[in-house]
Amino acid sequence: MNISDSPAAAAPFAAPAPTRFPPRWFGALMIVLFALIMPVAYAGNQGEAVIVAVGGGFSLLFVFRLRAPPLGVVLIGALAIWAAISFAWSPLAGRLYTIHRYGDLEALTAPKLLLQAVLDCAFVLGALILPPDQRAKALKLTGILLLAVMGVLMIEAAEGGQIYGFLNSFGKHPLRADLAKRDAARGCYAVVLVFWPLALLTWNKIPVAIPGVVAACLVVSSLMLGVDAPVAALLLSLVVFGGMRVNARLGAWVCMVAVVVYFLAAPLVFLPHGHAAADIPSDMGKESWHIRVSIWRFASALIAHRPLLGYGLDASRAFGDAIPMHPHDAAIQLWLETGVLGALLGALFWGWLFFRIQRVGREDPVWAAMACATAAAYLLISAISFGVWQEWWLGLGAIAIACCAMVLQTRREVRPETLKGGLASLR
Repeated sequence: MNISDSPAAAAPFAAPAPTRFPPRWFGALMIVLFALIMPVAYAGNQGEAVIVAVGGGFSLLFVFRLRAPPLGVVLIGALAIWAAISFAWSPLAGRLYTIHRYGDLEALTAPKLLLQAVLDCAFVLGALILPPDQRAKALKLTGILLLAVMGVLMIEAAEGGQIYGFLNSFGKHPLRADLAKRDAARGCYAVVLVFWPLALLTWNKIPVAIPGVVAACLVVSSLMLGVDAPVAALLLSLVVFGGMRVNARLGAWVCMVAVVVYFLAAPLVFLPHGHAAADIPSDMGKESWHIRVSIWRFASALIAHRPLLGYGLDASRAFGDAIPMHPHDAAIQLWLETGVLGALLGALFWGWLFFRIQRVGREDPVWAAMACATAAAYLLISAISFGVWQEWWLGLGAIAIACCAMVLQTRREVRPETLKGGLASLR
């Protein structure tokens, strides 16, 4: 029997099911970690990376028993290694000569990125070897606490982030009101990324009005707290989900082509063509939109001068106010720092992910629609908000993939006659 026909393969980032489950204490630990995801996303100061690191670290005790990792894991590892190598020609490479304490080492992206590539992949694989009862508890607690955190975010929206400001004021100066609102709003990003897996988990079990209310609350709280990326991501995911419900496999192919074009061609959009580069009218949108376009135009011009190798890992921080911290676009940052190879590896990973999703769409089109919607939400936020190497954002991506994959496992167990072969098609 061909390995692709075996029911042993699990999810997009997945591994074969083990011949025996890990010890119960490991499952209990993972349940606790999943229960912490939503509270930490709201109040934990970007602590998603810690959750994934702990879960991934313990998962390494068991996932090495599995067969060779999926191609996606190999691609992520290759990207992390190439990014770390590129630090050799980064303008910030001089930091290596000023490491005298832990804080200096912690400021280096390369070692953290290599470690996180291992731990994030291990976390997803660890979640997939949980026995069904513990997996169900982990997902159920995540859903319950999502509702609780969503309620807190609505209160925060009404009060202008005062709760978050109070919780983070012990032993230090109180946060400014605008910073408290911004930091409290980070919980909205976690909500939008686990919204679809948890909605599908409760498919036909709860009234459709409940996910609808959660989505409406997410929109309201995000806008009142001053962030619009979660709203844009939710709207795009709704469009993707609707399109996938018409034709899941065709929709996944369209998503795959779109994401490959995005990663490979993003800098071209902001290079001058004729009279001007891409821009938005000066009287439209918030000031932050115009700042982003200026960053993308400046970064694209830099990329045009060094497209092959890029400027090296963390080079985005070397251009002062022209690029504050990072370009706020995943594709442009990959091009700028790691050149054509980094952008190609990013395109290959996401292309691989959507390709696997469309194969599952043959057996479970609803799950494929959910997975594409979640991926679209992550990609859109990555394209307008965060740095591609930010630990908490990468950790949240691993959490989203784990939740999608666990839901697929659950659906296959509950409806084997309908979903037979769904897991297997991912290898």
